[in-house]
Parts: sequence; structure tokens; C-alpha cells
Amino acid sequence: MLIWSDLRQSGYPRAPLSGPEVQDFRDQSRSIRAVAAVFAASGTLTGEGDPEQIRVGLVTANFFDVLSASASSGRTFLPAEEGPGVTPTIVLSWELWQRRFAGDPAVVGRHIQVNDRPTLVVGIMPRDFSLVMPADTSVADGIQAWAPIPSRLAAGSRSAYYLFVIGRLAPGAALASAQQEIERLGTEIASQHAEYAGVGRRFYATGLHEDTVRDARPLCSRCLRAPGLCC
Repeated sequence: MLIWSDLRQSGYPRAPLSGPEVQDFRDQSRSIRAVAAVFAASGTLTGEGDPEQIRVGLVTANFFDVLSASASSGRTFLPAEEGPGVTPTIVLSWELWQRRFAGDPAVVGRHIQVNDRPTLVVGIMPRDFSLVMPADTSVADGIQAWAPIPSRLAAGSRSAYYLFVIGRLAPGAALASAQQEIERLGTEIASQHAEYAGVGRRFYATGLHEDTVRDARPLCSRCLRAPGLCC
């Protein structure tokens, strides 16, 4: 599921969350087994060939576990690799690995230069792995590598909304009950912090698949006969 912040009064009914809010749902939810977060950034590869700017998904260390996704070579991230003051690590997409590093398996376990910092390649994602999320998350597609979020989420500002949040249901939990729990916890969180006063802040959850395809619909017979001239 996706967890959203509703900032409708400010014109953003589908807003991201702050780091402390992610931590709140991790600590307090019982119907969600795990909560992960991602946001899109950019990075520069140097040291092998021409400098190249790439799209990087900055993620919580458990992001791939929540998606039930494994690396095809190497591994994904460890909890100790998230946060400040740690050795930078990175997981490459299959496409970037093939194009930039010629599919060399020895790149796993080697340091490459990312933003002029030695960064340890810990894994390669499978060829068919694709992060499919709603377009308004800004991480819908085109991510070429992933790196752990370099800050401590719980220590961030509650007014810094930048994290798109995925949750995985606990065994036996239903989506509807999890949605009710998210709304209830959101109300409690908002009542506990003065910065939420008067902003009408609430939280809600949607099914990831249903949310991602919500704007898609089958073509009618006229569309099939005359593409672009019908609905």
C-alpha cells in the first residue's frame, strides 16, 4: 500500500510524508508489517568514462524487502547502511550496469565514484525489476540506481514533506482495516504536535497497484478504430 498525507487545505491532497511521520507509522501501526520510503534525487558518476548524471532513488534500507525484491547479483541494503556517517553504498539497475560497466560482475564489491565519493556497489537489480509507482510520486520510472537515505528519519522536521511511503500488510491483515488504522493514527499524531494545528492534516492509505493504474482505462471500440480521435 501507499501512505499519503492529505494537505488539501494547501492544495495538495496527495502529499508525501516527513521522516518523523514515517517513524510514527513504523512504531505504532499493527496492521502494517513494515514501512519503507523513497524519494528521487540525482547523482553524478565519474571515474570510468565521461561524467554522467543519473537518477537515484534514495530509500530506506528495508525498501526492497518491503517490495519482496532481491538483487540478481550481490544484495540490497543492510539496516546499518542507512543514515549519516556511514560508508556510501549503491545498488545499480540492470540497464546502468550493462551500459556503464559492460555487465562486469566484478563491479559488485567494488567502489565507484558517485558525487566524487567512493561508493561501494553492493548489488545489481534483475533485468526485469521496475519500480512502478503513481506518476505524481516523481519516482514513477527511470531510476537508474538506489542508495540509502543519508539522514536519520526520526530526527528530521515534521514540516519537511518529501518521502513517498510504502507499507506491507501484516499477515492476516486486510487492506480496509489497515486504511482505518492509518486514518486513526494520523488523527492521533496530528493531535500530539502543535505544528499540525489548523492545517487540516490527515493521512490515508491506498492499494499500490490500484493507485498506480487509477488513471488507466481500457480503450473503447472507437478508440481502437481511430486512435487519438476518441476518448
